[in-house]
Amino acid sequence: MRILVVEDDARLADVVRRAFSEAGYAADVAHDAPAALEVFEVETYDLVVLDLMLPGIAGGGMEVCRVMRRHSSDVPILMLTALDSPRRKVEGLDA
Repeated sequence: MRILVVEDDARLADVVRRAFSEAGYAADVAHDAPAALEVFEVETYDLVVLDLMLPGIAGGGMEVCRVMRRHSSDVPILMLTALDSPRRKVEGLDA
């Protein structure tokens, strides 16, 4: 299984990547929206772990999710966020 971790906090991204690696999964890391979209278009992933508070694109992680969905609707996307408003949850599900 190949996983793309999209997280702008380098330390947190490394912890998540190492945890996946120790569990036997191949994990790549992208630290901003443009890098995530670039690698997503050329590589095949079985899962994307996506931080919603991303720099580099208007709309942050939500917009990254929308673009990824237009490119490939089959890949599961797990969104990570500290935002907990019902509106943001619905927005994430709609993305």
